Amino acid sequence: METNLSGESEYMPEEWALHPLRLVFSLPKLVDAIKFVLDPKVKEHVVELAKDMENEDGVTGAIKAFLKHLPCSKPNPEPEPEPSSLFSKPRMHLLC
Repeated sequence: METNLSGESEYMPEEWALHPLRLVFSLPKLVDAIKFVLDPKVKEHVVELAKDMENEDGVTGAIKAFLKHLPCSKPNPEPEPEPSSLFSKPRMHLLC
């Protein structure tokens, strides 16, 4: 497939020329991204990040983050309602 100087294919339909992804991705941007990731400083930081991530437990971290946003105090339990006299058994007090 041949491309012109701007990196566009000669076989590309015209309506694709203004496609939103086409405006975001381009050959020069891809070249810049590859040059960036090949930079030794970037590689050094990536290796450091990978070592840090190696010791992480994602589930524990997610639970801690979730619990962090819960209220600190437990809500007071609602008191038990007293039974109404209509449905409760009468209490018999025996005097001895």
